[in-house]
Amino acid sequence: MLTFIVRIVNQIFHGSRGSFRVQNAPGAITYDTPMRLWPIDMDAFMHMNNASYVRVAELSRWRVFPASGLLKKEFRNVLFLVAEQQAKYYKPINPFQNYVVRTTITSSENKWLHYNHVFMKPQKSGDTSEPTVYCVVSTTAVLKRAGGKTIKIDELAKENMFYQSLANDATTN
Repeated sequence: MLTFIVRIVNQIFHGSRGSFRVQNAPGAITYDTPMRLWPIDMDAFMHMNNASYVRVAELSRWRVFPASGLLKKEFRNVLFLVAEQQAKYYKPINPFQNYVVRTTITSSENKWLHYNHVFMKPQKSGDTSEPTVYCVVSTTAVLKRAGGKTIKIDELAKENMFYQSLANDATTN
């Protein structure tokens, strides 16, 4: 547990330094988180443990946390609740191998945040070939105030520019 907390703090630190690039498109936010497979995430078969994919997906969400504005005072009592998670495994990630977690955030019903985490081989600049995909973790979450009231996506977008590209799409789905 303590090791995971240190990893979260590391991701928040890198996120606060802007060490990732966010791409906004209508209805979606996408960013890449570079990672490496360390022994703490491996199993006895010397590849990434299935449960580690979900933990690393969470670390990827922590990386964007400072940019999302959710560290500000008005969001201190916000709860991020995961409602559903699914993982599809395609290829193993080997020890000490570099990989990228490409996270795309979309929304629906002005309530749900959908995170699609694609674990893939890093691509070289200018490479237009299809990337090697290792795993896809899909997560559905909701934001709630401490009192239990759901934070609507359009309300969040009014208070926070990071989520503005999601607001239009959230009300139409």
